[in-house]
Parts: sequence; C-alpha cells; structure tokens
Amino acid sequence: MGQWVCLYREAWEKNRHSRLVGFRVDADGRMVAHGWTPKDGLTADAFQTVVRAVAREADRYEFQLTGADRR
Repeated sequence: MGQWVCLYREAWEKNRHSRLVGFRVDADGRMVAHGWTPKDGLTADAFQTVVRAVAREADRYEFQLTGADRR
C-alpha cells in the first residue's frame, strides 16, 4: 500500500507544475504520462508538439525516478 501512496503523491507533485503533460497511476500500478489540448482547431503540427512534449517529459521523469533511460 505504501508504494501506491508514494506513486500517487509523485504524480500529484509532478502535475502541480505542468499545464500540458500530466502523470497518473493506471490500474496496474504503472506511472503513465498523458497530454491534453483542445481538439478544435488542432493542427498536425500542434498535435506533434504535444506528442513530443509528452515523450520528452516521460523520458525525463523516468530518469528522475529510476536513474535509467530505456529506449
């Protein structure tokens, strides 16, 4: 149970400082990165920017949590 509380707390701390990329714990206990943006008027370039931001933040956070960067 303590590990779950720690993961939820980590996700909450990370989400406090972000407007585009967020983190959550899924039903299997995995930390998952996600991004959001309004769909109306979304261009391919804007969508790619969001995807890249999510990937970059997920990689950065993975390194902070584990000390490893798996590709």
